[in-house]
Amino acid sequence: MRRRAHGLRRSRRAVTTLGLAGPLLGACGLGLVDNPGGGDDNLPTQAAGPYAKPEVSLDTPADEPYVLAEAGAQLREPDVLLRDDGGFRIWYAREAEAAFEIWYAELADTSALPDGAPAPALVADAPWEQGRIAAPSVIDLGDGHLVLFYEGGDGAPGIGRADSTDDGATWSKHPANPLLTAVRSPGAAVVDDTWMIFASRDGEAGIWRATSSDGATFVLDATPVVRPRAGLATAFDGESVANPDVVVTRTGADRSHIGLFFTGGARVGSDLIQSIGYAGSFDGISFDRFGGPDAVLAQGVPSEVTPSVVVPATRGVMFYGEVKQGASRIGVALHP
Repeated sequence: MRRRAHGLRRSRRAVTTLGLAGPLLGACGLGLVDNPGGGDDNLPTQAAGPYAKPEVSLDTPADEPYVLAEAGAQLREPDVLLRDDGGFRIWYAREAEAAFEIWYAELADTSALPDGAPAPALVADAPWEQGRIAAPSVIDLGDGHLVLFYEGGDGAPGIGRADSTDDGATWSKHPANPLLTAVRSPGAAVVDDTWMIFASRDGEAGIWRATSSDGATFVLDATPVVRPRAGLATAFDGESVANPDVVVTRTGADRSHIGLFFTGGARVGSDLIQSIGYAGSFDGISFDRFGGPDAVLAQGVPSEVTPSVVVPATRGVMFYGEVKQGASRIGVALHP
């Protein structure tokens, strides 16, 4: 099986070579906190943030900053791969008329309308899924082979896998599904031949990592790799962390770097305000968070949740689910 050198997290692009934190901190406006990830200083911070939503433009067909919205449907949890031409492939959770499915759309750029009508990619038809699937995370193995990890189940969530060998036209679910139980919201990657899934656990604060040598049999770590920072004043993630998205790149020293974007929650009065943050690691176990207590995308109310980030060259493009007045749609933010 041929595997792409960029860590198999983003589709059909050259390896992103990241600079080190020293020369980049000023440009990114970020500082270094926590213990060094994987026992190393100088973690790459390129495209880590901060991110900002594009201004509304009457000269484009899109409704900036939103790229996907649908009357009567809730759109959440995008996951995005980069097309050869610089466009985007988007898988996302869609809820409408009591149907919970994973849908697919393509965009030529962040100010365009979808290339064609969005359509279902995966439906909930297995007993363990209990009529509900969500939170797609897609890995491109090359040669048209895509792997989609997803959340399934209603009261008891788990994580399943589906494969496509025709570049996403059709999908086959893994016979051993669910591969993990009592976890949700997978963010998946392959790092130096190790499959990794980062996920949330019901009733336990944190983001957890599971690893596998074959992408099917996973072992969940005993402790979370990212926790809420309850002891840090004004931290955007003082109460909760969830919804991880993984971006794997290579440093100039040819090391794999794991960038983890995630939703952080903080209590303001009786309201839980959710924003998006970033942490980096070389080993997938010990993560550094940049920017002190600040998020990389924080606009107050409405809350930003469920990030997905692609890194074309040195530019970061973040797709996210936004909840506003009971409706959920998918927006975009840019760095720098």
